[in-house]
This record gives sequence, C-alpha cells and structure tokens, in this order.
Amino acid sequence: MQSRAPDQTAVLADPFDAERDGYFERDGERFVPTRHGVGPWAPGTLSGRPVLGLCTHLFEVALPDEAWLPARLTVDLVRMAMMEPFDVSVEVRKSGRTALVIDIELSQSGRLVALARGLG
Repeated sequence: MQSRAPDQTAVLADPFDAERDGYFERDGERFVPTRHGVGPWAPGTLSGRPVLGLCTHLFEVALPDEAWLPARLTVDLVRMAMMEPFDVSVEVRKSGRTALVIDIELSQSGRLVALARGLG
C-alpha cells in the first residue's frame, strides 16, 4: 500500500495574511478582536491565546530601546474575554539602569480582563 502526502492545494491557495487574518484590528487606541480569535468555551468569547499575544505585543512595544530584552512576562486572566474591543493601559513602573518593570491592563466595557507584568 502506498502512502500519499496530504493535499496542500487548499492551504497554498489561501495563504495567511497578517493584515487580513490577524487576531486583532487596531481602532485608534483600542484593539478589536477578529473572527480568528473566537474562543471554544461559549458563544461570543475570545480564546486566551490572542489575549496573551496582545499583552506580549504591548510589552515589546513599550520597551524603551533595542538594548532591553524581555526577561519575563506574567499574565493573569481575571475574567473571560469577550469578542468586544479592548482598552489598554501600559505603564512603566520602574526604569532603572539594570531593571525595567512594565504593567499592562486590558479591559472591556470598563471591566478588567487581564493584568500583565513584564520584566526587562
């Protein structure tokens, strides 16, 4: 019996496009989830992975320059994220010669969804 490689035609015909297929679209200061982030738990929910990715992106963007490297990022998901826009808050708590602490808050409709702390 011969084995065949899986047909990759469908995958190659519709390649991933980050501009079109990302988890979020930017709307001013807000991040709006797209259909690609739909969560498995209940209708209208957002999977946790895109929330973690958004926190990671915000942390990397907040690093003051290329000399700083991310050392650790801790994210607490305090409530289920919904398919609603995120308001974000990024605050540099400590910026010293050898340490950097950045806090990130994600909220939806005025309710806290995720807290993150990044160390550089």
